[in-house]
Amino acid sequence: MSKPDWLPNWKNPSEYPDVDTTSIEQWAWEFLRRNKNYQKNFLRAAEASETAKEMESDLSEFQVSIKKYISDLNSEIETETDKEFLTGEIRELEDTLREEQSSLFSEQLTVYDFLTRYRLNKSWSNLIHLFNPSNNYKEGVFDKDITPSFCMVSEDSENWVNGDSDAGEMFGGLDDGELMDKGFLCFLYSSTEILVKFDVSLSIDKQLSSIKKVLTQRKKKLAQLDFIESPSDPRKVCDNYQSYLRVLDAKQSGISNKDIANHLFPELGADNNKAEDKGQTNIRNHLKAATALSEKDWERILFID
Repeated sequence: MSKPDWLPNWKNPSEYPDVDTTSIEQWAWEFLRRNKNYQKNFLRAAEASETAKEMESDLSEFQVSIKKYISDLNSEIETETDKEFLTGEIRELEDTLREEQSSLFSEQLTVYDFLTRYRLNKSWSNLIHLFNPSNNYKEGVFDKDITPSFCMVSEDSENWVNGDSDAGEMFGGLDDGELMDKGFLCFLYSSTEILVKFDVSLSIDKQLSSIKKVLTQRKKKLAQLDFIESPSDPRKVCDNYQSYLRVLDAKQSGISNKDIANHLFPELGADNNKAEDKGQTNIRNHLKAATALSEKDWERILFID
């Protein structure tokens, strides 16, 4: 995929979001819209959206014409043969209608999957052009709702069992059998996602309290393993985001690490080779972090505490 024509001039920091005033959601959008898969999937979803609109209009007209056609045939029925013919016509029309509805649903599902995959606001599903990667951030683009979906938990539960062998380490020292005996059940959907199910016959507040303890414990453990960052100040996480974006855009423009380093870190580009190497090492580290944020970790930005 060629370089997008909407990319800012990487050499000019004023064309990028300000580190001190930019919202968490806008940073997430900036990285997401540079995601090549997002760009391709947007084009497919936009096409599906337009196709669905046309199909909805055509389907509505088709349904009206079917009603009129059947009504006209009914008025001409005189014999049993006529009735059999009408029955056959209705069946064929119903089959055609189902096929058209199935095709429409397929296009609508493409749009829905796109919005869901990238946590985009589904209330804008008929305004998909708002999610065009060429557009600057608009408030409300993302759907930040987090809905727990599976896990049994008791009112005083502080330990769940997961599907990994480290259940005892992660969840308070009890092995899987002991946790199962206590009625606790949990499955990890991924390393950072836990599926939850509530029992509405129990105290909701106590269950929420228990869940918070377990999630906090899990997050702390993952932070200790350097799997996720756990910053005390969300702003500190964003301090390098502008530089990350500039490096991404420079590489997209075909600029070498050496030239990027000389521009972004001129103080490290002195005559001695070590200083120059350090600048290029910074660029490689920036590029690695920026690529991760664009390809997958943009979603984590949305949920910085």
